[in-house]
Amino acid sequence: RHMILGCDGGFYYTYDRGATWDHLNVLALGQFYHVAVDTRKPYRVYGGLQDNGSWGGPSRTLRGNGPGNGGIARTSSEGKTPVLSSCY
Repeated sequence: RHMILGCDGGFYYTYDRGATWDHLNVLALGQFYHVAVDTRKPYRVYGGLQDNGSWGGPSRTLRGNGPGNGGIARTSSEGKTPVLSSCY
């Protein structure tokens, strides 16, 4: 009877075996394609998001770098070199 469907558009739910659906649009959701972290203190997190570009920065204050689909994010093992990211 009950079903919840999750996709890049959010969550949808039904209580009547799919005869009607409601969109649960009160949650701030994001879908990451890839995530990378470095070894600095505080550590930095970088990632590419579905429909929201690539984001990165200190672990508590991420910032975006533009619209579109974010892709793969990379950093060096030492965490001292620039971050490489892609958008598509």
